[in-house]
Amino acid sequence: FGLGGLGNLFLPRLVPVFGTQVLFLALIGFSVVTAAMLRFLGPYDVDARRLPKPGIPGAGDRIARWPLVLVLTSIFLFQAANMGLFAFIIGLGRAYGLDTAFITTTLAVSGWIGIVGAVTVITIYTRFGRFLPLVAAMLVTLLGTWALHFSGLPALFLAANCTVGITWAFVIPYLLGLCADLDKAGQMAALGGFASKMGLASGPLAAGALLGQDNYAFLINVAVAALLVSMAASVIPARAQDAKALAPVAG
Repeated sequence: FGLGGLGNLFLPRLVPVFGTQVLFLALIGFSVVTAAMLRFLGPYDVDARRLPKPGIPGAGDRIARWPLVLVLTSIFLFQAANMGLFAFIIGLGRAYGLDTAFITTTLAVSGWIGIVGAVTVITIYTRFGRFLPLVAAMLVTLLGTWALHFSGLPALFLAANCTVGITWAFVIPYLLGLCADLDKAGQMAALGGFASKMGLASGPLAAGALLGQDNYAFLINVAVAALLVSMAASVIPARAQDAKALAPVAG
């Protein structure tokens, strides 16, 4: 979040000077640093006896398919809605009369303040289950996204970006956690990550096709609609996992 905020602050200002290649050079730099850090990770021992064997029913064979489909749909739409809109957030801000310096500063602040969402997840984890935190955070995301209709007001543009920055960092861990809860072998967690990346990639593609001639109001409405469907799709699996977690206590 910290480095992402710096990227949002400086990279848009460097593009007019050095061209779009500066974006790709930054991505290459981050990838090189990430690869260099891998050797410092501690050993991760896998107990082969706990993994499902080919031809033998294992954890992956007992997964409830509809809850899985719903949570994957929720992840995909949540990521697509957010990334589709925020991939064009600089153009949106300019269309509402904001200058580039203010927009990039806002994006940096929203990135840094997003740490609050991640820390909150770490702090409360599943103490209140998954359903209530998810629904509450998604409703706040909806409100923050819809508030972008009033981006002509700088303070509201800043507040909307910061709000979504926090809730974005809050919701995704809970959704990925739902996938991880569905099996113990890690297969569904990997599938959730795949759905997340597909959403992040598909959102800007769809948004670019829908935007047309700076039709940002329409794009905001589409993002809100996608977030509504994402929230609806997460309700059933979240409630089911909460009920499953409480079942031993109730018994």
